[in-house]
Amino acid sequence: MEKFDVIVIGGGPAGLMAAGRAAEYGRNVLLIEKNRQPGEKLKLTGGGRCNITNAEFNTREFLSHFGDAAKFLYSPFSRFSVQDTFDFFAERGLPLIVEERKRAFPETEKSEDVIRVLETYLAENRAETRYGETVKKLLINEGEIAGIETNKGEIAAESIILATGGTSYKQTGSTGDGLNWLRDLGHTVHEATPDIVPLRVKEQWVKELLKSFRAPRLNRCGSPLKEQPAIKSPEPENCSAPISGFPARSF
Repeated sequence: MEKFDVIVIGGGPAGLMAAGRAAEYGRNVLLIEKNRQPGEKLKLTGGGRCNITNAEFNTREFLSHFGDAAKFLYSPFSRFSVQDTFDFFAERGLPLIVEERKRAFPETEKSEDVIRVLETYLAENRAETRYGETVKKLLINEGEIAGIETNKGEIAAESIILATGGTSYKQTGSTGDGLNWLRDLGHTVHEATPDIVPLRVKEQWVKELLKSFRAPRLNRCGSPLKEQPAIKSPEPENCSAPISGFPARSF
């Protein structure tokens, strides 16, 4: 059976960064992604321009926008801050630019360039990548995770990093696999709630208003967007997370 120091499951930005950093520190790393190329959801961010981060360099102020997650995030942001993100890409030939509301994008305004930088980071540090290989389950030995089983066989590892994402936009591969594996191991997994999504409304006057804006469109995956009354702009979408926690009867 093959064995690695670290196996990273998921080829999104979190997985790519985790694999690259572990390899940079000298670990023998394997990154596995079930899609045939990494960063499928990353390609969609910022309308294809990739809104990498927000240029708020005060960590306390930055995390104040993350609600209950802020306390958890202080530790990782103390190790790798917003400034570190700017420096990481600038040092690799892709400086970031800042637009209104402090949104930071790659200078080229192309999400593919962000993926290219992250893939180069892995290659430079000799992390192995396998695309188009699907993890079926985690292997357990004497109460500890000992490896993974994929559609091509079993692989052992000292450490496993789950970077499989949540359950949004399943066309990109985010099907909640990691959450299911954790449930199978007995972990408590809170149900996912919507975040940064259009707000659906039932009031008739909103429906009438939206008729003047409605037109057939395709998303970047080539599927028709559902024509339904929804408010789609940064402000209401940013309200979707707190609103999702309201009781249904509030509406």
